[in-house]
Amino acid sequence: MPEILKKCEHLLCGCLFFSLVSNPVHCQESAEKMDTLREAVVRAERNAFKRTKIGFERLDKSRIDNGFALFSGPDVIKTVQNLPGVASGPELFSGLYVHGGDGADNLFLLDGIPVYQTGHIGGLFSTFNPDIIHSVDFYKSGFPARYGGRLSSIVDVRTDDGDIYGYHGDVSIAFLDGRVHFCGPIVKSKSSFSVSLRRSWLDLITSPVFRIINSTREDKMSARFRFYDLNAKMLFRLGDNDRISLSQYFGRDYLKGQETDKEMDDKGVEGKDENGMLFSWGNFTSGVNYLHTSDHLMISSSVFVTGNDSKIGFTHQNLSIDKTEERIESVHNEHARYKVKDYGIMVRTIYLPSGRSSLDFGMSAARHRYSNCEDIQRLSDTVSTNNSQFSNEGTVHLEYETTIFKMLSSNIGFRLTLFDSGGKVYKRLEPRLSFAFPLTPSMTARASYARMNQFQHLVASSYLDLPTNMWMPSTEKAAPMSSNQYSMGLYLSDFHNVDISLDGWWKDMDGVMLYDGISSFFPPVDNWETRFYSGRGKSYGIELSSEYADDKIQAALYYTLSWSKRRFDKIYAAWFSDHLDSRNKITVTATWKPNDHFDLTATWNYHTGYRMTMPTHIITDGTSNYDSENGENYIHISEELYTEPNNVKLSDYHRLDIGCNFRKTTRSGYRRVWNISVYNAYCRLNPLFMVPVQRYSEGYRGKVYAIIPIIPSVGYSLTF
Repeated sequence: MPEILKKCEHLLCGCLFFSLVSNPVHCQESAEKMDTLREAVVRAERNAFKRTKIGFERLDKSRIDNGFALFSGPDVIKTVQNLPGVASGPELFSGLYVHGGDGADNLFLLDGIPVYQTGHIGGLFSTFNPDIIHSVDFYKSGFPARYGGRLSSIVDVRTDDGDIYGYHGDVSIAFLDGRVHFCGPIVKSKSSFSVSLRRSWLDLITSPVFRIINSTREDKMSARFRFYDLNAKMLFRLGDNDRISLSQYFGRDYLKGQETDKEMDDKGVEGKDENGMLFSWGNFTSGVNYLHTSDHLMISSSVFVTGNDSKIGFTHQNLSIDKTEERIESVHNEHARYKVKDYGIMVRTIYLPSGRSSLDFGMSAARHRYSNCEDIQRLSDTVSTNNSQFSNEGTVHLEYETTIFKMLSSNIGFRLTLFDSGGKVYKRLEPRLSFAFPLTPSMTARASYARMNQFQHLVASSYLDLPTNMWMPSTEKAAPMSSNQYSMGLYLSDFHNVDISLDGWWKDMDGVMLYDGISSFFPPVDNWETRFYSGRGKSYGIELSSEYADDKIQAALYYTLSWSKRRFDKIYAAWFSDHLDSRNKITVTATWKPNDHFDLTATWNYHTGYRMTMPTHIITDGTSNYDSENGENYIHISEELYTEPNNVKLSDYHRLDIGCNFRKTTRSGYRRVWNISVYNAYCRLNPLFMVPVQRYSEGYRGKVYAIIPIIPSVGYSLTF
């Protein structure tokens, strides 16, 4: 069986590597529409929020679209990765590791509906199509009481409502994928729609490539990959104060690979090995929202369904073929399906008694269903494992936001959660406090405290967003995770067109889970709690954010100094550095737009190297093997010794990305954009991972792998 997985792994890696060198498209529709006055209004709104809200960032569509474009255009997650306090994880992928988090403790919302899986192709592409995004609210501390269920961050994505007066859209075409977005009125001035479709065509490229390769070799190999997603939204206005919106998202990834090896023995009997794999995974969300607004009251109610579904299959057949018949000598097939599905309802009321205070009260209820199964077949024998669980979750939140003595802005609230997984009921109270006090007209001091709990665990075999990842509820054996986060800092606005914030944070985590099956491709369906270690975590650091903007130049400097630690007494009874513990992180971005027809963007990223676990000593049995190909004697190892987990730091990471856009408006009013981008402009081969290698002549050492080179790309978009 390990040989089968190894062959399938080669197919998977080959398909993923092929996607790395494909070309993107960058769409700049929103930037074309944004005039100087609008940009000033948006910037003033952001400043108002940041004066009073620590750890908060609002990203409008213009800011997302104007960022560096790679792999088919702007990416929400990759934009957030540039912010201080956020680690990106493996290069190119859409991971978020916020304030020492593990990547599975971020709450992603699409129009208020939770989204479980946030990446295509293992995270190379974000789930969120940039064409339909209206705004993104990102919280890494100072969490309002209306948010909960995850420890580290909130990413609240709001989509475009459409246009109730006119029809318009855009088309983006790239070597790897294409996007189409169209919106307009259903009934003019009363209702609207917005639809966006994205599909890759990597399968159309790889199929002829493999046909050419297979035409010259007896052993055959094939791989096909594609993904697509669909966003749709309808809005109905029921008067001046009431509206109903319907939103839906559906996305899917599909990967199929097959390899056939043939050989002939001395008796003329042909042997044939057939190995195959089939992955299919994706998200779905659907919801209906009713909103009522008046001078002093806003009422919002929603019903929704959301979920994630993964199907995985590995097949192996060994056949012997002589002149008369074909016989199956051995069969080994493994199939698995992991599914989580939620049904929920939310009600929220905001009361505004005056211009300086507001009361936010809400309730929600959700029923979670986890359906996981695995089948293993050997010839005529099949072993099946099934695990279907239910959990119920109910929450109540209350926030009171006010200004005391016309000076001190405060947000005081709490969140109460009841989580029932059948055998155990957990009750958790989460206080939330946030304060802001102006020291001068342009300088504000800010502070916050937030208690967070997470009742769902991600069972994953790697750091990538793979279809083998499985969500499971807290049980009697696997308690919820919890955290306390304290933050304080200063915010200085409009200091010679520069906005500066300096914040510090301390975060402690309890019930953090460490999966011991990192080398197992299939996570366990039965008794999954026994494969976890429960421990603690802590992170702390300082963040500096400096942003400059004028009519032609926008620039930013972000710096993070941080520590991230873990402790699991069953494996190491002391604090040790987390895998993504990176002492320093620097991001510099700049955009120059001399006119409406051209802009140039550059982003430089640097961070201290991540960490890995490597043996510090080895015990040998005194023998070795001679490798004639390499001319080396390889030592036989009987035991490896380690000092502590994550005891080795990889070399530091740095990279420069450059992109430019050429814009033109036709006589018909269409806007055309050519985007040229260069990822990793000076071709720095940054380390991805390290493996231990033993050689007689050089001793025992680690070998670093770095494979991501310079990646140029070009794309075209048309807005009408």
